[in-house]
Amino acid sequence: ETEWHRNWKNKFPKEWQEVTQYAESGEKHIADVKTSSGWVIEFQHSLIARKERNSRDNFYNKLIWVVDGTRRPTDIKQFENLIVRSRHISNEPFIVDSNFPEDYRLIREWSDSKSLVLLDFGKSEVSYRSDYSSNKYLFLIYPSKERTYISSFSEHSFIELMNNTQSDEVNKVLLNPIQKELDGRTVMGGI
Repeated sequence: ETEWHRNWKNKFPKEWQEVTQYAESGEKHIADVKTSSGWVIEFQHSLIARKERNSRDNFYNKLIWVVDGTRRPTDIKQFENLIVRSRHISNEPFIVDSNFPEDYRLIREWSDSKSLVLLDFGKSEVSYRSDYSSNKYLFLIYPSKERTYISSFSEHSFIELMNNTQSDEVNKVLLNPIQKELDGRTVMGGI
């Protein structure tokens, strides 16, 4: 377990950490964090085999991956390049259309997950805002039909949301604003 992994787990109550669950078949998984509303958060630093990732995607009903985007130094540069090359959709919420995810290893590896995937680039200078606020952002990979969109969410807000007893509102807070923006643009012929 890396320091990055421990730091993330420690942002949540101890009783939510390392929760063992079994399927009827006897299959066993240990959730890094399982919230009071049943969301499982897996913090992934090391490379994970697609078969294992898919197994967890299918095992947990409500799963969020937080992936360490700093594990490979090239991922930060590739992601920055992706943000620059992508078509800008919206500022609030921040959304870009990444219509070439296959060119970017981290996006290619995670864009087909059945669960929510947030990329953590740590204290790197991955930024899309001109205000350079002190907020640290997580980047959400948002696959939609044949496209992949990238959005962002404040790390602080994510931690607060997941620690809140109302964390069942994840879809409402994280996904609905993105989908609403995309739906509005589709209706207007913008996408």
